[in-house]
Amino acid sequence: MNNFSYSELVRTLPGFEDACSRLAERQEYRLSKRESQVLVLLSNEFTVCKIAEMLGREKTTVYKHLENARAKMSCNSLLSLGVKLNSILSC
Repeated sequence: MNNFSYSELVRTLPGFEDACSRLAERQEYRLSKRESQVLVLLSNEFTVCKIAEMLGREKTTVYKHLENARAKMSCNSLLSLGVKLNSILSC
């Protein structure tokens, strides 16, 4: 397993920190830091398996973060979550 530190994620993915910050600024969603990170990694087309590996978590934990974020953002599906995430991160 290849855990990435936060600084490695920032260095490896240009714009990662900025994208996480933009999500955190949306206080109406109350996303945790980890939920924001998972969403940003997902928006960069990483698979759940790869995200779990990068963050040193189990796949089930990543799925739980996605489910929590989906509920907090009032999305009925992962597709609607992706659409909403795209609109936030593309600003």
